[in-house]
Amino acid sequence: MNCCGIAILCIVLSAALIEGFAAPKGERCSCRVISNKLNLKKTLQLDIYSPGPNCPREEYLVTVQEKKGKQKRRCVSPAIKEVKSILKGKATNKQGKKIQVIRHGSA
Repeated sequence: MNCCGIAILCIVLSAALIEGFAAPKGERCSCRVISNKLNLKKTLQLDIYSPGPNCPREEYLVTVQEKKGKQKRRCVSPAIKEVKSILKGKATNKQGKKIQVIRHGSA
């Protein structure tokens, strides 16, 4: 009976210890490659992600219209003139519509 009780106690304690330790995941930013070029005529929207627990930097992702109706997301630098134009509300795409800006996270 003592051996069985000790074994159960060891299992319960080890499970509690294992659950308490989280493996470090490091940075999980979306942008690994940042482009310095952007074609405004093909741009549909700009997403801005605030720094958070998974990524310490602000990220700018654009959705662009590719050939045959496909859309692609890519990371862009906030310093390029096209992004600055979008943020000021002056940029339009091929359809003549203003490019939508969506801010994610706490701003």
